[in-house]
Amino acid sequence: MTTVTVAPITSTIKGPSSEVLVGPNNGLDHVCAVSLDNVLTVAMNALGRPVGHLSGEQEARLAGAVVVAYDLEVALPDQHRRNATGDRLGRPVRGNSVR
Repeated sequence: MTTVTVAPITSTIKGPSSEVLVGPNNGLDHVCAVSLDNVLTVAMNALGRPVGHLSGEQEARLAGAVVVAYDLEVALPDQHRRNATGDRLGRPVRGNSVR
């Protein structure tokens, strides 16, 4: 693999459901947002050092943000349907149903 798709981290927090908040608990200097509305593909050799990490809960929110950003018809458990600030998104989806 010579390329990887990345999501930028920005200090401009807009609060949409396609963002995941990160900050000092993740190894960053201040609160920021991972923006799934602005993903791009870059060469692996263009990547620098890792700058932080995600918790398990944030990984679940990231998965939910991908679903929202790309308008995928994927069922998400209720606890994963939250925006960047942790507010619930739309109606809960349970079982194998799709929205």
